[in-house]
Amino acid sequence: MTRSSWKLLNVDPELEKKCEEANRAGKVVILETRKRGSVISDKMVGHKFRIHNGKTFFTLEITNEHIGFHFGEFAPTRKVGKHGKAGTH
Repeated sequence: MTRSSWKLLNVDPELEKKCEEANRAGKVVILETRKRGSVISDKMVGHKFRIHNGKTFFTLEITNEHIGFHFGEFAPTRKVGKHGKAGTH
């Protein structure tokens, strides 16, 4: 089921404000966020974000291809399972 069209995108206003201030100053900033559900907007392009996955922060540099995606899509929360060698317990 898709999200209703009348609902707005979930963009964190604090992150957007910090990005706007950095854009006006002409600086590239590194911002940390734990809000994985927030949507990446066009004001965030060029900045670096450290996205929390529950344990550590993953660094992501925002490009035009990232616009419209959620931060959580770029920070995996689960480890990939590995099988042990044959004959070892």
